[in-house]
Amino acid sequence: MFTTNYDGAVEACYESQVEPLQLPVPIASNSEARSWDPRFEVPIIHLHGSLASDAGKETILLTENDYATFRAKREMLFDYFRLMFSTNPVLYVGYSHRDANWKMIVQELVNQYLPSAPPPAYRIAPSTPAAEIELLATRGIETVPGGLSEFRGAVETSIGALRVEPHNLSAIERSVPSDLVHAFRENPAAVARLLNSWTYVNQADFASAPNTDRFFKGDQPNWSLIGQGINFQRDLEQQLVDNLLDWATDPDAKDQIDIVLGPAGYGTTTLLMAVAAWFVRNKIGSTLFLRPGVKPLPSDIEYAATRLAEPVILFIDNAADCPDEVRVAIDVLRAAKVRHRVVMGERLNEWRQRHSPIVANEYSLEPLSDDEIDRLLAALGASNALGRLADLSPELRVAAVREKHQKELLVAMRELTEGRAFDAIIEDEFRGVVDPAAQRLYAFVCAFSRTRSLARDQLCADALDINVIDMYETLRDSLEGLAVWETVDEARGIEALRARHQVIADIVWDRCLSPTEREDLLLRALAAVNLAFGIDAKAFEAWTRDEDGIDTLSGLEAKTRFFEDACRKDPHNPYVRQHYARMLRREQRYELALAEIDSAIELSPRNRILSHTRGVILRNLATNEHTSIEVARRRLAQAESSFKAAIAQNARDEYSYQSLAELYIEWAARITQESEIVAYLAKAQEVVHEGLQSARNREGLYLVSAKIQRALGDTPMRLKALRQALETAPTSAIVRYLLGKLLLNEESVAEAVEVLHEGVRLHPDDPNLCMTYALALHAAGRPYSESVAALNLARTRGVRDPAYAATLGGFLVMDEALDEAKAVFADADRRGFGVGEASRIAFVPKPMGSQLVLGGRVAKVGPGFAFVNSPGMPDFYFRMSRANGMRLVKGQKCSFIPGFSSRGPSAVQVEIIENAN
Repeated sequence: MFTTNYDGAVEACYESQVEPLQLPVPIASNSEARSWDPRFEVPIIHLHGSLASDAGKETILLTENDYATFRAKREMLFDYFRLMFSTNPVLYVGYSHRDANWKMIVQELVNQYLPSAPPPAYRIAPSTPAAEIELLATRGIETVPGGLSEFRGAVETSIGALRVEPHNLSAIERSVPSDLVHAFRENPAAVARLLNSWTYVNQADFASAPNTDRFFKGDQPNWSLIGQGINFQRDLEQQLVDNLLDWATDPDAKDQIDIVLGPAGYGTTTLLMAVAAWFVRNKIGSTLFLRPGVKPLPSDIEYAATRLAEPVILFIDNAADCPDEVRVAIDVLRAAKVRHRVVMGERLNEWRQRHSPIVANEYSLEPLSDDEIDRLLAALGASNALGRLADLSPELRVAAVREKHQKELLVAMRELTEGRAFDAIIEDEFRGVVDPAAQRLYAFVCAFSRTRSLARDQLCADALDINVIDMYETLRDSLEGLAVWETVDEARGIEALRARHQVIADIVWDRCLSPTEREDLLLRALAAVNLAFGIDAKAFEAWTRDEDGIDTLSGLEAKTRFFEDACRKDPHNPYVRQHYARMLRREQRYELALAEIDSAIELSPRNRILSHTRGVILRNLATNEHTSIEVARRRLAQAESSFKAAIAQNARDEYSYQSLAELYIEWAARITQESEIVAYLAKAQEVVHEGLQSARNREGLYLVSAKIQRALGDTPMRLKALRQALETAPTSAIVRYLLGKLLLNEESVAEAVEVLHEGVRLHPDDPNLCMTYALALHAAGRPYSESVAALNLARTRGVRDPAYAATLGGFLVMDEALDEAKAVFADADRRGFGVGEASRIAFVPKPMGSQLVLGGRVAKVGPGFAFVNSPGMPDFYFRMSRANGMRLVKGQKCSFIPGFSSRGPSAVQVEIIENAN
């Protein structure tokens, strides 16, 4: 029998002996799925289910209902087999050739290729009647008697250890970097597979023509453009390079993981490529850059770790597409005990939503700084790409870019250089494609690219009913520079198409197509997609979770048809049904949504994500004004149970805490009795408090906490209800915190100090109480030392919260305890708070309610930042290099408002008083 694990590794088990199968041909076994041996690149085709399940995803198909359910899946399998059948011999294992359906498929394939004969096929069987052997031989299938162990021994006796020798081996070798040619000749399959997934940057094509024009119009750069420095340098690049240089030159430095986070269109890919090229220029180790549309395979990482020079540096863009695979890759590198560094890139929201357990050094890609604007303009000028800016003075060019620098970098560049709105530019490009077939193909490719997926060339041809050769002629004649093709697998000749940029594809999809056209293209793509191909499966997953794209379809009927087709395509995928339920929820069909999410949970009962979605739907039912209060209370309890189940499955998932707290807040908004309102707001605060102690990321919890404060301030009755709650539960930490916070917001400082003082006395280790009490003491004009003392009571638990660390460090600085403050900020830095959390200004001193302003001088000016200093104080970081519309200069006299984040002192606002001497 055959078993497959998650990575597709195959073991042949015969007579209780387990041996690795080493064969260069597709293998057909009696089950229905497809997997790959990552060591030898052997396609394994299962015809009737799989004995070994992948987390319950595969089963043996026995009943007529099973066959009906898996009909679409078998059709995709046979389409894949048809592609492989014409050029590859087949080895049948564990199969009798008596299945009527399979006989029909094979006969259809033979007829399709007449008069040519397919490659020979072989079957391994311990015993077969002589008549059947002869009959199979007439059909081109030779029977090999015995089991797998005997077969392998006979092969090795005859021809030695078997190697993979593709028919186009010489053509592949010509594209192999010279560093890897020797390794390729020893093990061509492993090297070819590695280069299918990764660019070996050490010998990337830096000598070809740079794609300058396409780059400035939105395409990703090629390696030649990066090598020639045509791209402009981002401020973050130098910071990354400095950190990497420190690591590379210190043999005792620990291996690390980095991730660059920023919005789409901010140049993340270009930044990663520039840093990767830096490693090559400095001849440090072996650098690999993951190709678009693929996921890292453990076998590739293991091969790189054992065969490439150390350190091994991996660059992975769009890391949220494969967080589990990245984690496995890191584990493989660690197990191999080689020096390594992993540098990733991703959009901030995408990375947060994936809840990856990977702990990485986070770098935030910010909007353009003043120095970056200067470098951008210089790069555009050097390439004669200034466009409309060329006629302006240098000062006006800078002013024009600064006006737009909060936009996506890609958008700003096109708008500035062409003098029109970015959407209009892209729409004109689309309308300028005069061939209707080419325009339709471009729109179809954009349907994929907007979700960062690749469109397989044969899929495009099948969906649009065109010939592949005609399609490539269309690309050459009408879509040059608009649609770009990528080689996904050179050995198998799989090519795919993409648009230049996701933002461009999104504009084409949204502005240039009618709802009817979008629906037609999406349904055509769904019908043609073949989940036996990895890039198709990735696109399928992206579409089903692309809420924006699905919502552009016209009406509930079209959206329902899309998901019904998707469910038929992958019937046992709980996430398809989850997103079906989410769509129904957005359409306010809550009961239908509940039925779909319950179906998903039946497929995967202990799934935290599904429990969370069920809780959100039930929350809508509980807080819907059309639901009676009696029914709503039952839905409230059910939603509460779903969220708590999700928390129990992963206590570090901030979304479950956030959603449970929002459930209580929304319920408090629906009911009218003040005491019950306050009780549920207190429950919400308790959930937030628990989440802040346990969750990995806390951004959403801070927002929920702000909602609670707003809800408390909705009416003066809240204050009365909280006072009554305090009389009922005078020892409650949550009630005292909420009441003290509300009193402080209402500037009833004296009463706030009294309420909070008692709370701290009863609960001296409660961080919320201690921090609010410290702020109340400060507002009352007490010495900084008293606030520090209050904060130190709950310091052990409190410093897990970046806001607490920022407040404690800030009070210590203001109290001139600079060494202790430095230790607090250093401890916060070691805790690895997220970029947003760590950078948030959590404390701005306001003694007796007045604004504190310090005087000082500019201590340092860097690319897009500055430091200012006041006597007796540490340097304060300022996130700009200009003030009063002028560039800051070292030594200038200035005033500034001090603030504090967990990273340290920050200048909230800087004003130039006089220039430096």
